[in-house]
Amino acid sequence: MFVRRPMLATKGASDYGLKVIEATRVNTNSAFDFCTELMTVKSFSEVIELSTAHSRKQFEAVAAQTRNSVRSRRRSRPRPSSR
Repeated sequence: MFVRRPMLATKGASDYGLKVIEATRVNTNSAFDFCTELMTVKSFSEVIELSTAHSRKQFEAVAAQTRNSVRSRRRSRPRPSSR
């Protein structure tokens, strides 16, 4: 029983780290995509429109990433033993 807990904690930490790396990759790609699109705008109003759309998209992505992170942390945490 006691041997299993550190292994579960290690697996949980590893899984969480991989999810953080994936979220970082998604957010970085989104930032590069935004910059690429920003280079093609012709007017200030297009800048505002593009920026607003990107901000909304990023807010939704971060909210989803946070929900997934919380769920993952809850699942990976060791349960108290019932004695």
